[in-house]
Amino acid sequence: MKPINSIIKSLLLAGALAGPLAMPAQAGEKMPAPSRQMAEPPGSPASDMLRGLHLNEVQRDEVFNILHEQAPTIRQKMKSLHANRDALRALALSSRFDEARARALSEAMARDTAELALLRARADQMIYALLTAEQREQLEKSKTELKPPALPHECFGAPAVSMPRSGPR
Repeated sequence: MKPINSIIKSLLLAGALAGPLAMPAQAGEKMPAPSRQMAEPPGSPASDMLRGLHLNEVQRDEVFNILHEQAPTIRQKMKSLHANRDALRALALSSRFDEARARALSEAMARDTAELALLRARADQMIYALLTAEQREQLEKSKTELKPPALPHECFGAPAVSMPRSGPR
């Protein structure tokens, strides 16, 4: 039988960990309802393209099917990419560097990366084909509204400074 102190410590620890989870929100705040506007979680391949579009149930199912169909291939390419990257790192840090082996690993990584980009582009095109004319228009509008990221000097409110050119004019 466990000593009482051990049981009390376990209960206190469990309460401390579960306390924040049990509280739905801070005083007076409501928890936001989960959104069903997107077909997949943030960070997934198509989430950037579909952000803000209101897909119907059939479209969400089709997007899921498209991404689900590609998942095994993506998984294999990612495993290959990571294995080749790890092998290249190990080779670079070994006492016997083999230029031909390093080149072969680099080229395999490039092929995997290219195939992953092609899979993503193919999925994006298939998903784009599912969109209604209104959703496509909304997507085009959202693309034009995106601003490029601020340059480092703009983050701090400093005016842009033109750099003098070097060499003959």
